[in-house]
Amino acid sequence: MAACCGPRASAQVRANDPQAESVRQAAAAYLKALEDGNRDALLAAWTPDGTYVDAAGRSYQARPLIESEFAAGLARPRRIGSITDESVRLVTRTWRFWTDDAARGRPGRADAQEPVYDRLGETRRALAAGQCARVRRALPPRNSRLAELRWLQGVFAGVTDDGSHVVVTAVLSNDGNYLLREFAIKNPDETLHSVSQRIGWDALADGFRSWTFDSDGGYTEGTWKRQADSWIVHNSGVTAEGRRSSAMGLYTSINEQGFLQEIVGAMLDNQPQPDVKVKMVRQTEQD
Repeated sequence: MAACCGPRASAQVRANDPQAESVRQAAAAYLKALEDGNRDALLAAWTPDGTYVDAAGRSYQARPLIESEFAAGLARPRRIGSITDESVRLVTRTWRFWTDDAARGRPGRADAQEPVYDRLGETRRALAAGQCARVRRALPPRNSRLAELRWLQGVFAGVTDDGSHVVVTAVLSNDGNYLLREFAIKNPDETLHSVSQRIGWDALADGFRSWTFDSDGGYTEGTWKRQADSWIVHNSGVTAEGRRSSAMGLYTSINEQGFLQEIVGAMLDNQPQPDVKVKMVRQTEQD
């Protein structure tokens, strides 16, 4: 079982730790219920207020979701696969583990699940009862380095200083080698603008590189560098009219709820452009 680790440090849990064993047992019961298409067992596997988070980062109340799936005839037995019991890690105050073999260098499955158990309050009691408090569906990257950019995955929305509304969706490509981002921008004058971005690992440069294409016909190439808990992106490109552009992107204040994105020092044919700042907030089903 490969551990899922974020930017912050994690501690290896002892193999004989009773809480780690509770995690493994709850995971096994949950996956068996999925494979069997067992409605009652699935409902029993969740706490009353348990939350399921899909691969796009949208949150659902688990028990009502299960009820609706079965009522609509969408739930049926399916093969999920076995759990490789490699490790359980404590990340801050959350239990996390994978049900795929990505850490062993094997291609991850598209239906991989990442059950997450908070050790505090109600979910501590849920853990003791062998129930899920929160499960996040994760598409494991074929290139394990993309795990560093997991915080970008999902659906985010924000408003820039000039009043532009921005919605960004980020998912892994089907081959698991790229992060695909789609930007939908509504300007203050009601005009619409879209941007497509692909982020991948550049083995020659030993770092992430992005390729960005806007709906006006321009393109940008960027190099990504991590600096402590933030990311810096150096961008250069060409507009549809053939004008050269450059800018530095900053990603800071990164957490489960979102991040702060800034574009600073932008130049267009050596002419400075206004800085842009937007707080991107993760969206849920209710948003």
